[in-house]
Amino acid sequence: MPATCSRRASLDVSAKAEGESFLGALFRERRVLAVGEIEDEARAAGLLKPGQPISQSKPLRTARLTLGLQVKREGFGKGARYSWAIG
Repeated sequence: MPATCSRRASLDVSAKAEGESFLGALFRERRVLAVGEIEDEARAAGLLKPGQPISQSKPLRTARLTLGLQVKREGFGKGARYSWAIG
């Protein structure tokens, strides 16, 4: 395996672990969080770039699945509000 592939795999594993640790800490005290609030916290922690939606972060999406968090939606279209919840 070339060194660049090994390094990329290592970065993917550490990003996933960081995402799991971050989400685990957020959901330690609350069972449901609005996606906007999660995004704000992730930006403050340096896990999301300014304006980057959480849906465009593979480490956080993967961590959500690993932790068994469910996506909840209220409403439809542009007025829909999304949250993540402990299943």
